[in-house]
Amino acid sequence: MKDAEVMSQEYLAGQLRLVNSKISRDDIKVIELAKRDIFDIEIIWLARIFDVPIEYLLGISDDFTTGFDGCDPFEDRSLRTRMNVCGIWLKKAREKSGNVTQSKLCDRMKELGFRSASHSAISNIERGARRVKLIEIKAFAEILETPVIYFFKGDRDKLPNIESFEMYVAQDD
Repeated sequence: MKDAEVMSQEYLAGQLRLVNSKISRDDIKVIELAKRDIFDIEIIWLARIFDVPIEYLLGISDDFTTGFDGCDPFEDRSLRTRMNVCGIWLKKAREKSGNVTQSKLCDRMKELGFRSASHSAISNIERGARRVKLIEIKAFAEILETPVIYFFKGDRDKLPNIESFEMYVAQDD
């Protein structure tokens, strides 16, 4: 995820603290060892710090030279109480699919091995009341036959302004 010669875990943790992230050096270590899930908002923070397109961190593109696409410059007050980026777009993707209810999505998630999937978990994600792991977003994309990037940008050109997510920052791990 990072070039060890360019950025230490401690330096990265310091940069993350500057954007009000609670990701510590120890968190970074376990993320790099694939022992900790990464959440949607954290992907945006990392893309900004590494100055790479979010698509690069998502594994959608090999091109890291174009830099971070940027976020919407305007704070969106409607996001203040949300704990995720993708919930709004999950609901829209599910509705566009025509016949995928929250219950059907939950059943498909269980078929893919997400044992903790429940109707209330899907509802909480869509309402922004629950964090969302990247692995869950990839499963949603597969089930709903929707590109992964849609769950970050939806039908917009830019990512949401991540400073808008006060509840995410306030949430303890």
